[in-house]
Amino acid sequence: MGTGSRALPGLGARWGVGLLALLIAAVMVSLAAGAYPVPLRDIPEVLLHAVFPGVFQAAPDPTAETVVIGLRLPRTVLAAIAGAGLAVSGAAFQTLFRNPLATPDTLGVATGASCGAALAILLGWSGLGIQTLSFLFGIAAVALVTSVSRVPGSNRILMLSGIVVSALFSALVALIKFAADPESVLPSITFWLMGSLASATWSGILMALPFVTLGTVLLYLYRWKLAALSLPEDEARSLGISVRRLRFTAILASALITSSIVALCGLVG
Repeated sequence: MGTGSRALPGLGARWGVGLLALLIAAVMVSLAAGAYPVPLRDIPEVLLHAVFPGVFQAAPDPTAETVVIGLRLPRTVLAAIAGAGLAVSGAAFQTLFRNPLATPDTLGVATGASCGAALAILLGWSGLGIQTLSFLFGIAAVALVTSVSRVPGSNRILMLSGIVVSALFSALVALIKFAADPESVLPSITFWLMGSLASATWSGILMALPFVTLGTVLLYLYRWKLAALSLPEDEARSLGISVRRLRFTAILASALITSSIVALCGLVG
């Protein structure tokens, strides 16, 4: 028994190192592969030259540097941030609602964010305007869910309210698409709703990264208390946990993560 319990931490560390190595390998391959292939051995040189221009006497191929640094690296970084953020948010909701089928859009965050983006495109906004309105609508969706589900300790009512609000914003998206110009605006809305990493920019990533980081740090700091929510609520309270406050913090942190990611790359989930 003692040997098994001592082996578990080591096993977890090996899994962590292995998955980190797999992530690094996937990043390197994504930077090398594409319509303009770049040799895998040249990727570290291109990256180092972009950060420290004086490290190498001979600069790498300018075309390769433009493709890797200007196009592929922002998309790869955004893909890593989106995957990690949605995984953290989904795990938090699964723990919070004690439901393995819960997703980051359980409370309508992604649907609300998509409605904001569709409205911004309809108004002729682009870039930062789309991301800002998408983020604000995602937060508004969660605020609406929490305001209409004020039943103490009822996760079921909260989830049902999320389904209703998600349906509401889906209907609003359909209304916006109906009002959009079918020749120019409607295709833009449709392609955005499909989700894509093609429009990734450093400015957009830097705008969303603080919110994703803040939400992730909050969930990490409260991870042990969140695990206690898998117990009946009375038992969680007996451990000194403020269930209502913890639920609100977890929902807010997950909403920050999800809405920020959806604002950048659409409904990729």
